[in-house]
Amino acid sequence: MSPPSTQDRPRSKVRTYLFRALAVVVGLALPLLLIEGALRILWRAPLLQFAPDSIRNDPHTSVALVADYDGVHHTPEFQVHHSTNSHGLRDVEHSYEKLANTWRILAIGDSYVQGHGVEYDEMFLTLAERQMAPPDGFEDVEIVKAGVGGWGPENEYEYLVNEGYRYRPDLVVVVFYTGNDYWDAGFPRHFGVWRGMRVSRRRLEEGRWSDRTGALLRKHVYLYGPVANMAGSWFRSPEDRIRQDLVLLETCMPGGPALPTEATRESFRKFKEWSENHDTDLLVLILPHRIQLETDRAREVAERSDLEMDILDLDKPSRVIRGILEEIGIPFLDLTEPLGSYVREHGSLSFVSDTHYTSEGHAATARLFVEGLELRVRD
Repeated sequence: MSPPSTQDRPRSKVRTYLFRALAVVVGLALPLLLIEGALRILWRAPLLQFAPDSIRNDPHTSVALVADYDGVHHTPEFQVHHSTNSHGLRDVEHSYEKLANTWRILAIGDSYVQGHGVEYDEMFLTLAERQMAPPDGFEDVEIVKAGVGGWGPENEYEYLVNEGYRYRPDLVVVVFYTGNDYWDAGFPRHFGVWRGMRVSRRRLEEGRWSDRTGALLRKHVYLYGPVANMAGSWFRSPEDRIRQDLVLLETCMPGGPALPTEATRESFRKFKEWSENHDTDLLVLILPHRIQLETDRAREVAERSDLEMDILDLDKPSRVIRGILEEIGIPFLDLTEPLGSYVREHGSLSFVSDTHYTSEGHAATARLFVEGLELRVRD
């Protein structure tokens, strides 16, 4: 048998290198594919800020929920069922025509009304609807829950005048969250929807390929979310991790940045005018940011940011909106102090890495909302 020719030896080496490279690729890809498959079975949805394909662009409110949606909302801290009715609300079906002898409330707000992070049966408005006694002359209470993450007062007003009015409510409750609604009021079209995901319109208009590629990977590759989150945590500075709390905390400092109030004031003036023109009662429910309630967290953020805890005015974000509403003449129910008492007695009502209320926080909010509203109705 003759030895291989010198021409065959390079070909043999190339085949060897190709085989080794293929073995490395398969050795790396196979475990990743197995992990991806396992995550799809266990999670049922990728890690996203909203349930995939559950939101859409809207000409009036900028973003809205997709009607007749049924899916799963999954983040690093929770996995909940997310469904909507035929009118695009995370709620049971409500006809526009009100049932006889039913006291109907239309509650409008952002992700706190939408029930971000909790099941439908755990949402504070669902609990309140079941706990509330009807006023004299009525036999039942019905709450239409119109909440979408990212809405601010202007988006909520646009919903009322373009859709919400059709429910002919006896009472409109606008839920104001002190953590971001001052800023959201001034930028009602900040968010848009691209391929079923909520995105910043500015980033969408910039059209950066890295943003779009990352968004698509996060939506379609389940493994990408936890890997990207882990990588992000490595590169995020300690200041970045507390930035959301710090922005509001800085406004609580004497001489700190002023809360942007003009757009909020203008939106509520329009709510007031609408309620008078339609002979409908109006109430604003004030929900506080966790930094106003959790003293230990406020102290931690203050210390890490060289702020003096002793001179912080943690009631300021709520007091400012109370002043605006008093000036306009809109009744309000402020849960800052009673929720603060709840936190001092029972502990945090928010998720660890998310300012939204947990199921325990929703339960406390429901009880306090019902108590405050029933007291007002009796009076």
